[in-house]
Amino acid sequence: MVYEVLVGLGVRDTLLFADTALHINPANMLPGNPAHVVLRFAPAPQQPEWSAPGIRNLPPARQHPPLRFSDWWGMPLTRDTAEPPHIWSRKDLVMQIRDKDGGSHDPHRPPKGLRALEGDGRLGWSRVDPLTGQTTMMNGPLLPSVRQIAWEVEATLEPLVKRRS
Repeated sequence: MVYEVLVGLGVRDTLLFADTALHINPANMLPGNPAHVVLRFAPAPQQPEWSAPGIRNLPPARQHPPLRFSDWWGMPLTRDTAEPPHIWSRKDLVMQIRDKDGGSHDPHRPPKGLRALEGDGRLGWSRVDPLTGQTTMMNGPLLPSVRQIAWEVEATLEPLVKRRS
């Protein structure tokens, strides 16, 4: 896990972590775009899909000063339409993957937060199919979000690796 590796290397509390997320606007009462991903549209019949934007050539809204690990790891990033809203941080997103794919879960019943993030429509995004009507997105933003987090870690560690080689 990211946390254990960074502690093992002895660099977790000395590094400043790249932050490419769209931050939650507290004045906006609507759920926002999941912080780490973009929605890519394709011509019909293909589905729109969540995608990680990468680390290079990011728009200004995704260019932030680097953060200390605890601020970066725990920053609230994505909220849903539940009452009260569920809010996810990088830690929550990465732990959802660990708990889902790491063997410490019931494979027939994904965690409640994961169901909300991956497809029950609580992020406020849906698509309209002309034949069947409105439906939720088929694939959620969890995996692309974690990919973007991995790119942030890579961008953070890159200067350290270059100095040591």
